[in-house]
Amino acid sequence: MNSPENNNATERKKLFAAIALSALAILMVAREFLFTPSTPNRNQRTARSASARAASPTDQAPRTPSPSEIRDDPLVPPQPIRYEWPQATEPNVGRNIFAYYVPPAPTSARAGQSVAAMPSPTPPPPLLLASVSPQSVYARTGDFTLEVFGDKFTPQTRIVIGNQELPTRFLSARQMATTVPAALISTDGPRPIMVRTPDGKLYSNALTLNVLPPPTPPFTYVGLIGGKRYNDTALLQPQQGRELIRVQRGDTVGGRFRVTSITERAIELTDTQLGFKHVLPYTVIPRPADEIASPRPPFQRFRREFQQAQPAEASEAGNDENEGKPR
Repeated sequence: MNSPENNNATERKKLFAAIALSALAILMVAREFLFTPSTPNRNQRTARSASARAASPTDQAPRTPSPSEIRDDPLVPPQPIRYEWPQATEPNVGRNIFAYYVPPAPTSARAGQSVAAMPSPTPPPPLLLASVSPQSVYARTGDFTLEVFGDKFTPQTRIVIGNQELPTRFLSARQMATTVPAALISTDGPRPIMVRTPDGKLYSNALTLNVLPPPTPPFTYVGLIGGKRYNDTALLQPQQGRELIRVQRGDTVGGRFRVTSITERAIELTDTQLGFKHVLPYTVIPRPADEIASPRPPFQRFRREFQQAQPAEASEAGNDENEGKPR
């Protein structure tokens, strides 16, 4: 059996052990609260250490700590803070707070250069002239009727050709007509056409009437063969060929030109479509080399060609040599 003394010794040992454990616990708690950083900084170091462990081996190279890490580390002594004031960018800042910079007035051109004015949009004319009929005529023709078509015509509107106002027949708000005198188309060339009121408040756009030169016979009068009964034969040479054409009075050549007169000096042709008369003067053409040594009358060579083409008629004309010569 244990004696009372032994029991007391055991109780004292237990008491000393409990006191020692309590003191150790107090020291640990005191160290935790007095000698360690705050919880947020500790959590940051814990997160940084965890991310560093999770990084790859290549990311574990030594690196320079950031200023925030140095500032939060309790083992690093405090570092001085350097602050640089920003430099002033505006001129004369600080000299006078009431002196403001006034920019110069904007200019559209440099000194000594003129400023081109912007063109203002041209308003459309009040009246519309769409087309004219006919659009072209031949010069030196007679009077003809001209019709104009458009929109917004009024009974006071007049047709104007080359700044000359003509008597106008108002047919509708979209059509008018007038008679153009032959004097306005005596020469070829374009003629401007427009419609307007006498006071000039209403006017239209301008169109063009083309006055063409009349067609001329594409022939050259090169010879004459006389006959007994005034049935002279003229020799014509086309401008685009060398073959001679024989014509008499009343014949039509070129499809539209009728022979009305034949003389030694000229031949007269009348346009059957337009009624114009064209006079072709006699033209001397170069003779062959064999005829230069023995000069002959100007129409002798054509007489020989005509005799070869018409032997019977040429032999009858050869009996009377005087009639075969030029008259």
